[in-house]
Amino acid sequence: MSRRVVTMVLAGALWLAGCSSGDAPGEGDVKGWTALLRRSDVYGQKRAVEALVRIGAPAIPGLQAALADPGVDTRLAAVRTLARLGAPAGPALGVAMRDTDTVVR
Repeated sequence: MSRRVVTMVLAGALWLAGCSSGDAPGEGDVKGWTALLRRSDVYGQKRAVEALVRIGAPAIPGLQAALADPGVDTRLAAVRTLARLGAPAGPALGVAMRDTDTVVR
């Protein structure tokens, strides 16, 4: 194996190790996961979406609060999460339909 390949593999491993750091909220921590949803990095948002989908209906109030966030990315992530939760999230999705940004609607 070339030195360059080894360097790239090690860099990737270090990056992955940093991504799984212990700063993640607990499994049922809706407030913590919705705060992570507001992060600017895509990886943090993706982790938050998956966790909130696993939490299910109890996450809806936190996601509905995220719909008021000034960041379009945060509101869009909240809408995508709510859509994955199905029928119980219907009223919250109705709120999202009145968003000023067409991307969120």
